This record gives sequence, structure tokens and C-alpha cells, in this order.
Amino acid sequence: MIKALIVDDERRTRDFLLRYIPWSDIGVTSVLTAPDGLQALELAMTFKPDLILSDIMMPKMNGIDMAKRIRENNIQSKLIFLSAYSEKPLLKSAIQLQAIDFIEKPIDREEIKSLLSRTAQSIIQERNELDLNLLQRKTVNDLCNETANGHSLSSALNKLQFPGDVPCVTILIKQLQAAKHLSVMANNTHAVLSILTQEAVILMAHVKMIFAPSAVEGDVIVVHCTAASAISMEDIKDMCRRLLTQASAHGTSVFISVGTRVADCKNLPQSFAAAQKGLGKSFFLGEACVTGQEKRGERERSLANLNIEELIESIISSIKQNQPEQTELFFQQLFEVLREAEVEQVTQVRQFFYMLLVEIQEYINSNQLNLKQFHEEDMDTEHQYLWEMVAEFPTMYHFKHYVERLTAWIFGKIKEPGSNETADAVLNIINHRISDANLGVSTMAHELYLTPSYICQAFKRKTGVTINHYITNARIKLAKALLQEELLMHEVAERVGYNDPKYFTKVFKKSEGVTPSEYQKRARS
Repeated sequence: MIKALIVDDERRTRDFLLRYIPWSDIGVTSVLTAPDGLQALELAMTFKPDLILSDIMMPKMNGIDMAKRIRENNIQSKLIFLSAYSEKPLLKSAIQLQAIDFIEKPIDREEIKSLLSRTAQSIIQERNELDLNLLQRKTVNDLCNETANGHSLSSALNKLQFPGDVPCVTILIKQLQAAKHLSVMANNTHAVLSILTQEAVILMAHVKMIFAPSAVEGDVIVVHCTAASAISMEDIKDMCRRLLTQASAHGTSVFISVGTRVADCKNLPQSFAAAQKGLGKSFFLGEACVTGQEKRGERERSLANLNIEELIESIISSIKQNQPEQTELFFQQLFEVLREAEVEQVTQVRQFFYMLLVEIQEYINSNQLNLKQFHEEDMDTEHQYLWEMVAEFPTMYHFKHYVERLTAWIFGKIKEPGSNETADAVLNIINHRISDANLGVSTMAHELYLTPSYICQAFKRKTGVTINHYITNARIKLAKALLQEELLMHEVAERVGYNDPKYFTKVFKKSEGVTPSEYQKRARS
């Protein structure tokens, strides 16, 4: 059933369209009319038209504004605009609203009839495609479930033209993306589905595929494909490797797990279970394609009796001794040991990673550095709690790259207290902002991404005085020069960073033994 809404302030136009267009012949079963955009908007809220045929220049609310409001309310009607004006601004607005056409008045009956017929067919086709997509999504997920209704499945498979009585296999494609990046994940899902569609067309003579996002895991795409006797499991794996390469070319990291080959689609839950078991390996292998039954390696073992704590201590010791090469060596050893853990020990592996990060963070804090600065400088990391971050690493390789970037940053930042670079940065800020009344240790530390105590140590090591003492001396020195000019006392105070002239007088007298006024008189005499 297609519903249409005619909007025009001319009754003659409304009547013409209502009476002389063979609506039922083109598939439109319900037609309403409105004399202006405001009334049409009210009707659209409840009527939900599939098609809107609207004039543009109308009283109360024009057609463009009406269409904007309708779009804002998420009503995705097909728009056709009618107007006696062919001005470019109107055409531009129509394009922005994704109008399908723009017809000038007076209306040609055959032209509008042909356009409405094509539009109605487009609506019907989109509905059929949507219904088919929904059916495919439901069927793909039902085929993973042993309790699914057999009769309903059989009917759905016929509609999807998926043979149910030939060998089949389930493939699971997992996105290796942090869970919080939902928009990225949605884009990647679309990319993977597009790649699968292309692959299905290429292989349609040999392999039939149906696929959809998992109803349970948002980052997993479920693929069921026929694997007739002429197609070996190695052929299926070759196809998966191509998918892996194409996904990578699109900037999408995925892990592919291939289930066992089963006799027919009734046994696909077994293939799905094997593929699901294989997904557990994604944390250890990263971008890869595996079959559910194959082992990751010969040395898969328990972590119970390994010297992991000792390796973590060695890493921290190397960082403290400023030994980048040793740090890298010990971390690689830790990575290799953890990579051999049993699939069931993912949580324990994450706990060891967390333990290492806590130790590194304690060292960062003890050296008066700010971890937030690293997260702001590192384009691949968002500032968050350590455990939250560790829990979201999709693979060991994400963690490895993070630690490598973090330790490189530490070795680049950690210096002896009294670093000339830090002291010079503080001096530069003071010299350029001496008139800033808010200038102080805390503001400079914030700007330099360092702690107040660290910049105080660095500054005193180079200059021999505290930051506050240096600022005061610099302000008094500048004030003495300004007092020799024709300036009022409050102007001098403001130029050297004191909003309160009385406080300026107090500080000046404490330093010079005389008030600013007395100093000014002496200087001019």
C-alpha cells in the first residue's frame, strides 16, 4: 500500500492531480490533499505518506520549509516539487532535501503520470529489498540456532534461493575495533558487507552465500555458504584470505574464523559453534584467518607457572634505568609468553597487561610527568581509565603497539630535574606574559603538561631562585623602568601584573625600601 499527499494552495491543481492521475493503476491506494505546508505537515505526522507532491510557493508555510520539517521528524517520503518558478535557490533547496524531481507549472499530465509511476515502482522495489534484507538477517541468525523452526527456515531459504540440502559452512568475521567506536564500527560493517556482496557475485556459479550482522555480537558478521563437493575447505579459506586482504585495503581490521563443513543447513549450528570457538583466538592472533578446529600453535600453554611478574619487573627496571633497548627486549619476551596462553585465559592476560600499565603509570607520576599529555599527543589513544582501556583492546597487538608508543614517549620526555629545556620554557612564558596577573606556577605547569613540583625543581636548578621569586624580581625591574615614564600609578601596576595598586605598592616597598611614588620622585629629580 502506497500513500500519497498532494500539497498546493490552488484548489484547481489539487483537484486536477486527484482526479486525472490513475492512482490505483500505479499502485497508490490512499491520497490526501492539503492547501498549505502547515496543514500538510500536520497530516504527514499521522498519515506518514510514502510520496509527497508539493507546490513550493504557498501561504502559512512554503513547500521547502514543510519538507525540511518533515525530514527533521524522520519521515522519509519521496518528494516531488511543483512550481511556476525555476529559480536556482529553489532548485538547490530541493536537491538538498533529496527531492526526486522538480516539475514546472503548468503541469503536463503525461509527464507527471510517468514520473509518479516510476516513483511508485521505486517505492515498491525498496520495500521488497528491505523485506528481503530483513528476511536474510533473520534467517542467517536462525541458522545458528538449533531450536529454530524448521518449516519457517525452509520457506525462508527458498525465498533467498539458498540450497538447504548441500554441504555448508559457517564463517564468522569479527571486527578488531575498540567497542566504544560505534560510528567507526558501523562504517566498517558496511565496508565488510559490501566486500561480501562483491565476492558473492564473483563466486555465484560455485558458492552461494547469505550473510548478516550477528544478532548477539555487534562486531561480528555471520556468513553461511554452500560448500559443494567441488569446493574444498581450502577453497573456502582462500576466499576468506581474499576477504581479509580486501578489508585491510579498506582500512578495516578483521579476524575470520571458519567453522567445520557440515552435510546440510540443518547442521549449520555445529559449524557455527566451531567458528565461534575459533573467535576466541582473535585476541592472540589479530588479523588472521583460521578454522575453528585448528590450534594456534604447538606451545599453547597455561600461564600458571611462568615468570610473568619477573618480566614485568625487568621492563620497569629498564625504563627506570633509561634503557630503551632492554625495555624493548623484555617487553617482546613478555608479549611472546602471553601470546602462548590458552584461549580461555584472555582475562588473565588482560590482567597482566593492566599490572604492567599500573607500574608504568606509577613511574610516570613519580617523574612529575602527565599521562594525559601522552593521550592528547597520541592520535590512536583516548584518555580514559587504565582498566577500561585494557578491557577494550581487541587484540594483544593493540596493547603491544600502545606500550611501544608509551615507552617511546617516556624515554623522550624523562630528563633530570633541572632540565634546561623546561627552565627555558618557563623563562619564555614569564618574559612574554609578565603583565598577566594570573601568571603563576600552576598555570605554567598546565601549559607545559608538567606537574608544578617538576617545573619548580627544573627552574631552580638552572636559575638558583624559585619561580615566584624570579617573577617578582622581573616585575619590580620592569616597574622601575616604567616609573620613569609619564604613567599613572595604576597603569604601572597593571603593566607589571598587579590588578591592585595597593598590593603593588606593598610588594615594591618590600623589595626597594621605598614606595613606587617615592621612587618616581627620586628618579625624576
